[in-house]
Order: sequence, then structure tokens, then C-alpha cells
Amino acid sequence: MQLTVKDWFTYHCLRSLGWVVGHIPRSLALSTGRGLGNFIGYVAPVRARTARRNLTLAFPEKSDAERRQILLNCYRHFGMVIMDFFRAQYLTRQQLEALVTVPNSALEQLRSTGRGILISAHLGNWEYILHTMGWLNIPFCAVAYIQKNRGAHRYFQSIREISGSGILDKDGTTAPMIEFLDRGFLGLASDQHAGSRGIWVDFFGHPSSTPTGAAYFAHKTRSAILFTVCIRRGDRYELEVQDISPDYEKTGPRKTIYQQINQRYMNVLEEAIRRNPEQYFWFHRRWRNIK
Repeated sequence: MQLTVKDWFTYHCLRSLGWVVGHIPRSLALSTGRGLGNFIGYVAPVRARTARRNLTLAFPEKSDAERRQILLNCYRHFGMVIMDFFRAQYLTRQQLEALVTVPNSALEQLRSTGRGILISAHLGNWEYILHTMGWLNIPFCAVAYIQKNRGAHRYFQSIREISGSGILDKDGTTAPMIEFLDRGFLGLASDQHAGSRGIWVDFFGHPSSTPTGAAYFAHKTRSAILFTVCIRRGDRYELEVQDISPDYEKTGPRKTIYQQINQRYMNVLEEAIRRNPEQYFWFHRRWRNIK
């Protein structure tokens, strides 16, 4: 990967920042993250207009004050998540085990299933799913976009792969993804707007275009689908795993099966968001079709 001067500058700035965050006490890093969230929420609200619109569509029954509090807590949450992302490269396996709780039921589900689609969302701390799967020694490969800034991409890639999990380019060919499904879990976050290429399903009572990637791979390979999120509990995290696999014995048009899979995914995601509304990434335009 050829890096420009700008790319190298970005890479070394991020690496220096990561070194600092990784070598201060975690309590101080989290306090800094919460402070950063407060600053953004009160002084420089990033994408606040989009987030407020999404929250109004998702929670029309809540008051404006309640939705404002969710948004402020959301900024604080992702401030802490960012700090933990930078710290991940310096964690030992023992430290990560102490930081992320994996209930026996979740571990048993992952072990017994063995391979398939691990479908997640921009909820909680999705980056720690990669690290958790790594220290559990469960073969895992996430599908992600290549960052426009190659320096940032190189740095983020190095953190994501440090635990042993792999990364595949979302815009690449499907062959390596299908091949990996023979030996492990393929990770996909499928909660962003997919436009005309997506399948329209219900999400918080509104029609939403949802990516077909997970449904395509699952249907093509008859793989299990596990909905998996890493939710923050105070200053720690907990891995939640739920089997949402369809009944592959039932026949029907491919598009109908895709829609059934995506609707089930949206249903369990909505339930998880309702339990943890401040941990969802409300800043992307999920309902672009609604004026």
C-alpha cells in the first residue's frame, strides 16, 4: 500500500495518540473520553441534526428532554469507546478477559455453532468483538471498508488484527468471504442505509433499506447467523450472542428469504437498542427515504 506524505503524517499522529492513551490509567482514559463527549455534546455537536432526527423517528413517545439526554450520553459513550479502541493494542489477554464478560451461554453458542455469519451493528463497542473472538481462539474475519486515508487505514488495521482476527475489504470479491465461512465466522455490520441495493424491512416502525450481504452469504452457504453485540456495562463490556438463523428447509423466492432474514435481524437489533439507546450510533442517515 503506497502512502503519501499526508498518509504517513496521519499514521504517526494516530500512533502517537494511541501510545499516550494506551499508557495512562484506564480510569483516566475513560474520564477523558467522557469529557470529550461532554465537550462535543455541549459545544460542538457533531452530526447532531441527523442524530436528533433519528431519535425522534425511533422514540416518538419520548420527550425532547429525554431524547437530548440520550444524545448527550451517546457522545459520552463513544468518547469512552474511542479511548478503549486506542488501548486495545496494549492489552494483554488477561486484561481483555477481565474487561469483557462472555457469559457461558454466549460461549457455548459460539463453540457449538463453530462457523457461520456473525452479524453485528454499530452498537456498544463493536471493535471489541474482534479482540474477544481472538482471545477465545475462535476463527473470525470481519468485513470492513478501506479508509480513504491510507495512513488511518493502516493504523486501524494494525489494531484490529493484533488479536489474530482477520479483516476483508467490503468492496472486494466475495470469494475469500465464502471460503472463510468453511472454517470460521464472517463478521458483518449490516445496520446502515443500503439504498436501492438493499432489502426494505421494518425498523422502529419505519421502512428501512438494509444490506443484503449477510442474507446472501447465509443463504448461499446455508450458514448459521448469530446476532452478536458487545454492550458496555458501566466501565466493562459484555458479549451478547443470539441465534437468528432461518429455517433453510423452507423454500421460497430468494428475495423473500433475504427479507425474512433481514427483518429478524432488525427485530433483535431494535430490542437491543431499546435496552441501550445511548450506545447506538445515531449519526448515520438510517431513514433517508423519510422526508
